[in-house]
Amino acid sequence: MPVFRLQPLDAGSDHPAWEVSWHRAACWVVAETPQRARRYANGAFILPMKPATSDEVAVELPWTSAGLVEVQMIADAVEFGLPGTVTITPLSLLLTARALQEAAAPAMPVDMFNLASLPLSQDRPRHSSR
Repeated sequence: MPVFRLQPLDAGSDHPAWEVSWHRAACWVVAETPQRARRYANGAFILPMKPATSDEVAVELPWTSAGLVEVQMIADAVEFGLPGTVTITPLSLLLTARALQEAAAPAMPVDMFNLASLPLSQDRPRHSSR
């Protein structure tokens, strides 16, 4: 599955559309297409808001705007989750963490998004998801 890097453009950093996003820096997304990567980013970062009424102007969502965000597919990137996974951690850090964890415990399954699976958390109580 492709991994995309979404980078907000400096030229649009003061655009009003950014007022509805809690994150305004680069992110990495596992997605089938660049368009889906944009939609997943909107889903991850847009603040909850009420729908516009007929007398209000609808708000533009920044992550789907080509004028506000550049999308680049990362060649040879190792996918780091299921489609729709979004991270603000630089991809190089995720891959370095994965490599270090595999070197330390090669038989241990790697789950980058379940902190309870990391070796340092073995002494912490685990919460069930019942």
